[in-house]
Amino acid sequence: MIYSIAEDSDKTLWIATDKGIFLYNPFTENFSSFNAKTENQKGIEGSVNKIIIDKENNRIWILAGPDLFLYQIKEDKLYRISDKFGAHNAHNPSALYIDNNGVAYIGFPRAGIFSYNAETEKITFIHKSNDTPTAISDYKNDSILLGTMNRGLYVINKTAGTSRKVSINENIDPKIIDSNLFVRDIKRISESEYWIGTESGIYILNGDIKQHITHEVFNNQSLSDNAIYSIFKDREGGIWIGSYFGGVDYIPPHYSYFENFYPIAYKNSVSGNRVREFVSDERGNLWIATEDNGLNYYDISNSTFTHISTHTKPLNISFTNIQCLNLSQDKLWIGTFSKGIDVLDLKTKQYKHYEKTDQPNSIDNNDIFAIYTDKRNTIWICSSSGIYTYVPELDGFKVFDKIRGTFISDILEDKNGYIWFTTYNRGAIRYNPKDEKIKEFRYDEENPYSLCYDRITCIFEDSKQYLWFGSEDGGFCRYDDTTESFTRVTTQHGLPSNVIYTIVEDDNHHLWLSTNNGLVDFNPKTMTVEALYNLTNGLQSKQFNYNSGIKTQDGTLYFGSINGFVAFNPKNFRPNKNKYSVVLTGFYIFNKEVKVDSIKPILDKAMPYAEAIRLNYDQATFSFSFSSLNYSTERNGKYAYQLEGIDPKWNYVDNITRISYNSIPPGNYTFRIKYSKDGHEWNKEETQIKINIIPPLWQTTWAYALYAVIIISILFIILRFYANKKKKQVEEKMAHQEQMRKEEIYKAKIDFFTNIAHEIRTPITLIKAPLDYILSSQPNEQEIKENLTTMERNTDRLLVLVNQLLDFRKIESKAFTLSLKMKNINAIVINTYNRFMPIARQKHLDMTLECPEQTIIAFVDEEAITKVCSNLFNNAIKYSSTYIKVILSVNEETHCFGITVKNDGKPIPADMRESIFEAFFQIRDTNQPVQPGSGIGLTLATSLVQLHNGKLYLDEEAKDTSFVVQIPTNISADAQTTDTTPPIAESIKEEKEESFLMSDTSSSTKGTVLIVEDNEELQTFLSNQLSKYYRVFKTGNGIEALDILKTEIISLIISDVMMPLMDGLELCKTIKTNLETCHIPFIMLTAKTTLGNKIEGLKIGADAYIEKPFAMPHLLVQIENLLESRMKLRQNFANSPYIATSTMAQNKADEKFLNKMTDIIKQNIENENFNVDNLAEEMHMSRTNLHRKIKGITEMTPGDFIRIIRLKRAAELLSEGNYQISEICMLIGIRSLSYFSKTFQRQFGILPKDFIKSHGKAPQQ
Repeated sequence: MIYSIAEDSDKTLWIATDKGIFLYNPFTENFSSFNAKTENQKGIEGSVNKIIIDKENNRIWILAGPDLFLYQIKEDKLYRISDKFGAHNAHNPSALYIDNNGVAYIGFPRAGIFSYNAETEKITFIHKSNDTPTAISDYKNDSILLGTMNRGLYVINKTAGTSRKVSINENIDPKIIDSNLFVRDIKRISESEYWIGTESGIYILNGDIKQHITHEVFNNQSLSDNAIYSIFKDREGGIWIGSYFGGVDYIPPHYSYFENFYPIAYKNSVSGNRVREFVSDERGNLWIATEDNGLNYYDISNSTFTHISTHTKPLNISFTNIQCLNLSQDKLWIGTFSKGIDVLDLKTKQYKHYEKTDQPNSIDNNDIFAIYTDKRNTIWICSSSGIYTYVPELDGFKVFDKIRGTFISDILEDKNGYIWFTTYNRGAIRYNPKDEKIKEFRYDEENPYSLCYDRITCIFEDSKQYLWFGSEDGGFCRYDDTTESFTRVTTQHGLPSNVIYTIVEDDNHHLWLSTNNGLVDFNPKTMTVEALYNLTNGLQSKQFNYNSGIKTQDGTLYFGSINGFVAFNPKNFRPNKNKYSVVLTGFYIFNKEVKVDSIKPILDKAMPYAEAIRLNYDQATFSFSFSSLNYSTERNGKYAYQLEGIDPKWNYVDNITRISYNSIPPGNYTFRIKYSKDGHEWNKEETQIKINIIPPLWQTTWAYALYAVIIISILFIILRFYANKKKKQVEEKMAHQEQMRKEEIYKAKIDFFTNIAHEIRTPITLIKAPLDYILSSQPNEQEIKENLTTMERNTDRLLVLVNQLLDFRKIESKAFTLSLKMKNINAIVINTYNRFMPIARQKHLDMTLECPEQTIIAFVDEEAITKVCSNLFNNAIKYSSTYIKVILSVNEETHCFGITVKNDGKPIPADMRESIFEAFFQIRDTNQPVQPGSGIGLTLATSLVQLHNGKLYLDEEAKDTSFVVQIPTNISADAQTTDTTPPIAESIKEEKEESFLMSDTSSSTKGTVLIVEDNEELQTFLSNQLSKYYRVFKTGNGIEALDILKTEIISLIISDVMMPLMDGLELCKTIKTNLETCHIPFIMLTAKTTLGNKIEGLKIGADAYIEKPFAMPHLLVQIENLLESRMKLRQNFANSPYIATSTMAQNKADEKFLNKMTDIIKQNIENENFNVDNLAEEMHMSRTNLHRKIKGITEMTPGDFIRIIRLKRAAELLSEGNYQISEICMLIGIRSLSYFSKTFQRQFGILPKDFIKSHGKAPQQ
C-alpha cells in the first residue's frame, strides 16, 4: 500500500508504503529500499505514512508510525524528531507539512498542531485540536489547511490559532457528509487550486468551485480506487495519485483539453462506440449517429444524452447501424446500412421509413452512405451503387442516371453551385446543375497535380471557399478551380497517416483532420502540419471514423471514433513550455548492464551522471538506455542521436528507449542525444558522453611503429629483390635482344646471300645458255651476235653487282674514299636516267626528268653519284605502278643540289620508313610480289651520300613515295680533292634499248610451251630458243600464266620459282590441284639448288626440276622426253583395244577424271544420240573446258574419245563371242554395220571379223 510519494533534487522518487520506504530511480527504472538508521541504530520500521522533501535545505522528513524522522542528505544521517515533543505531551505524530521556509508543521492526535524549526530546533504550539490530524497544507492569508480523520477539512490561522470548517462536498454528493470525510492528503496544485485526497475520492477546491473525482466501475478513464492516500505534482504539472487498492494513477497536465465521450454503463452517456456523423440543430445541440447502437441527441447545455433506438418513444428508428444524417427543415434524414432511410419530423415527432420495394419511385439500394440538401433544397441520397433525389410531390425518389454504379462517400455544393460527389472507385465527380455536365477528377500516378487518390472519403469547403478532399490512402489535397489542379499533402509532409476520414475548420482557420492515427492540426496558410495529437495527449482512441466531425457555434470541435467521440476547443489549448533533457539511464555491453562498481573501471560515475566511458576493444558492442523524463507526452516525442566518428549525421527515432552500436573500432567518440516533444522544436541542450575504446596491443601506437619498421624492411627487401630481378630481366632481355639481333643479322645475311646467289645465277644462266647454244649448234651470224650481246650484257650486270658488294664492304670497313672533282651534276643524272629509260618503257612506266636550266657544278665523286642515282632509279622501276618522276634542283641559299625520285607505288609503312635504310632489310608483304634485290642498295646509296656530307631521306609529307638526296655543292676545306680539272661539256644522248619480240612465225606442231619467267632477258632467250621447236607463250608471273591457261591449250609449262605476284611453287600447286590443268607437265627452272627446294617442288607436282645455270640442250631434251612419253601413252591407248583409259593419267586427279568420263560413256553407250554436249552436262563442265581438258590429256577431241570408248567396248564384246557383229553395233550405239567395220579397222588396223578370229570366240548361231 502506498501512502506518500516525493521527488528529490536527483529526480529520485521516495515512496512511502506499509512496508517501509522504497526509492525509484527514473534513470534506471529500478526500485531500492531505504535502510538508514539513527545514531542509536533506530531504523524506520513498518508503515511509513508521509515523506516530505525539503530540497532547499537538503532535508527529508519522514512520518513513520509513532515516530517522526529527519534525514540530512548531505550528512547522510537520520534523526528521530518525535522525542522532542514529549514535553508538550504530544505523541504519535499523524500529520506533517513543511512550508517554503523549511519550518515543519506537525499534527498530534488530541494534542493539536505544532511548528518546528530544524535550524533552531524551536517548537511552537499553533492550535489545539481534539481530532486526529491526517494532512496539513499551506493555505492563503497566513493559514494552513488541516485534514482530519472522519471530521473533514479545516482552515487554521497560524498566528491566531483559530479554525473554521470547510465544506467541500456541498452540492456534489449528498450521500457523503462533510463531517464524516476522512482526509488522507492535501496538495496545493496552484495559487488557488487544492486537491484533497479522501477515502471517498479526490475533491478539487478552487475558490468557490468544487469538483469531485471518483472511481467509476465501468469507466476505465476514472480513478483506480476511491481510497486516496497520497497526491504528488511533478515538475511538468502532472498529478500522481496513490490509492489503497488502485496503486498509482497519473493525470497528465492539460496542454490540450480533450473531453472524451464513450458509453459508460449505468450512466448517462453516448449509447454507442462507433460514432459516425454529427448534425447540429438550431439550439446548437447535436444529433449523433452510431454504427452499433442507434441515434443520440446530445444537449450541450447540461451534457445529457437522449438515446433513440428501434423501441424508444416518442421517436424511434428502424435500425441501429446509422451511416449518415441530414437535418433539413426540422426533418432529420437518417441513412442506415441495409435498412434504407428513416425520416424523423422533430416537430410532430412523426416517423417515416423508405426502403427498396417493387413500387415505382423507391430507392434501388438500402445501403445509404450520404444525404445532402443543396441550396435549392434538393435532397440528394447516395448509396453504394447510385444517386437519388427526393421528389416531395411524389413522396418518392428519382434516380440520378448521370452517375450510375458508383459508391458515393460524401456530397457537397461549392460556392459556384457545383455539386461534388466523392467516390470510393472513381475519384471526385463534379456536376453542374445549369448545363447538367459531368466531369471526373481521377488520380494519376504520373501527374503530381492530379487528385490525391481515387478512393475519396470526404470533401470540405473552408472559409476561404477552397475545396479539400480526404482520401483512403493518399493523404488529402486542395483543389485550385482556376487551373483545375490539386496540391497534395501526405505523410511525407508530416501527416501521421495517409488515411483521412474528416476535415473540419476551427475559428483560427486551421484545418483539423481525423485519421486512423490520431488528430492533425494543419495550417492551410503555410501548408504545414502544426501539431499531432494521439492517445498520450488525452484522446480516448486514435482510430477515428468516416465523415464524423463537426464544429459548433462556440467553436468546439467534435470528432467521432470507434470508441466514442471527442470534443475540444482549440482556443483552450496552451503550449507546453517545458524543456526536456535526455537522461542516459543505463549502459550495456553485450546486453549486460554495466554498474559503477564493476570490477573493470568502465564508468567514472553512475550512468545518469557519467561523463566518460572507457572500453576495451573486445567491449565495442554496446548500447544506451535513455529517457526524456516527459511522462505526459513521452510517446509523442522524438529523439535525435549521433555517435560522432561513426554516424555522419543525426539519426531520428521515436518510441524507443535504447540504442545499440556493434563492433565499433578503437578510438575516441562522443555520443550525443537530444529530445523534441513534437518532432519540430528540438531542445538546444544535448546530452553528451565521451567514449574511449582502447585498441588491442597490436593496434597501439608502438605496435604501428613496429609494423612500420617491419613494412619498411619488407618493402626494402621487396624493392631490392625487385630491382635485382628487374636488373636480371633487363640483362636477360638485353642478352635476348643481342641474340635476336645476331639471329636477325644472321638471317639477314643468309637472305642476302640467297638473294645474291639468285641475282648471280640469272646472269650466269644468260651467259652459259647462249654459250652452250653457240658451241653445240651452227647458228648463223645474226644469232651469234644476239647471243654474244646477251652474254656481254649479263657479264656487265655481274660486274656491277660485284662492284656494289665491294663498295658496301669498303664503306662498312671505312676504307672507301671519294675522288672528288668538279662535275656537271646535270650530265651525271641525265646519263644515268638514259640508261634506265628502256627498262621503264618495257614495264610501261611513264618516266620523266626535270632539270634546271642552269648547269649545276659541284665537288662530287661521279661514280658514287651515279651509283646513288642507279639505286634510286632501279628501286623506283621495281615498285612503281604507272609513273616515275626525277627532279634535279639547286638551293642557292643552302648551296646544295637535290635529286628527288618519286613514284606512285604502294606507300612504305610508317613503321618501316627508318628500317629501309638498314643493310639487308627488305619489305615483306604477303599481298605484294617479292622483288629481286640484295637489300643493300639504299644502305649503299645512303652511305655514299653521307660521305659527301649530304643526306638521303624519305619525304613523309609527299603524297607519293619520294626519296630526296641533298648534297652540298661546296665541301669543307679538309676534303681530299684529287682533281680540279674544270668540267667538260658532255653530250646528252638518249639511248635506245633493243626490245626482243617473239616471232610470229609458227613453230613446230609438236606442242605448246608456256614460259613463266620474270627476268625479261632470260624470258626472251628461252622464247627464242624454244620457238624453233614449239609454239611458245610467255609471261612474267603466275597470275598471268593462269589467265593464259584459261584460253589456250598448253602442252608444257616452264616456270621460274621466284617471281612477283605469284611465285612458281604456288603456280605449280594451283595447276596441279585444278582438274582442268593438272595433266600439264611442269618444269621448275630456278636458282634454288638445295635438296629441300627440290623436294618441295616435286611434292607439289613438278615433273622436273632444273637448276640455274642450265644447259639449253639439257632443257630441250627434258621437254622432248616429257612430251614424247605422253605421246606414246596416247598412241598406245588409241591403237590398242585392251589398254585402259587410266593409263594416260599422269596423276590421281587425271585418273579420276578419265575413269568418271569413261563410266558415263559406257552407261550411255547404247544411245546413238549421246554426244559431246551430253557428256559435258554429265561431267558438269562447259563444252570448251571439256574439250581443252580431253585435248590436253589425250590429244583427242571429245567426239573422238567417245568413239574410241565405243570401239573398245565393241572389241570386248567381240572377244567374248556372245553377240553377232550386227548386235554389237546396236549395243555400242552404232546403227551402220559398214561404218562400224570401217571405223574399227581404221582405229585398230583389223576388221571386226578378223579380230574375232585372232582374239576371240565365234558367236553361237
